[in-house]
Amino acid sequence: MVRFVRLLVVSPWVCACYGYYPPATPAPGEGRQVALTLNDAGSAEMARLVGPAAEVLEGRISSDTGASVVLFVTRVRQHDGSETTWKGERIAVGKNLVSTVRERRFSRGRTTLAAALVTGALTAAVSAFAGNGAGRLPANPGGSGSAK
Repeated sequence: MVRFVRLLVVSPWVCACYGYYPPATPAPGEGRQVALTLNDAGSAEMARLVGPAAEVLEGRISSDTGASVVLFVTRVRQHDGSETTWKGERIAVGKNLVSTVRERRFSRGRTTLAAALVTGALTAAVSAFAGNGAGRLPANPGGSGSAK
């Protein structure tokens, strides 16, 4: 039972969910995790650095020079949906090549839903498997009445 209580306490942190949302400030600052959606010109110009048909660059902002954003790239998603994982290589992306900027943030709603689902599943599992493993005993184990 103690383990079950520990799981209930820990589940909201294990189920933490994040999403990409419009930035809270006009220009997200250094160290922020972002997803830059490239426009058509950006996809064509960045092809020599990130591969053909790149649509979204994900990573952490290293610096913002005004005309460009320097990004430690962690993932590149192509137009066909395929993704390539990067190891934080540093790339400068001109702001004129970007159509949208999204910032990675904690999602309270998704996390609450995920934590509730995990807690419900854990509660159901404990209820289903609770007991000492002996099964159910008959209502009258010794028997009563006359022996024939």
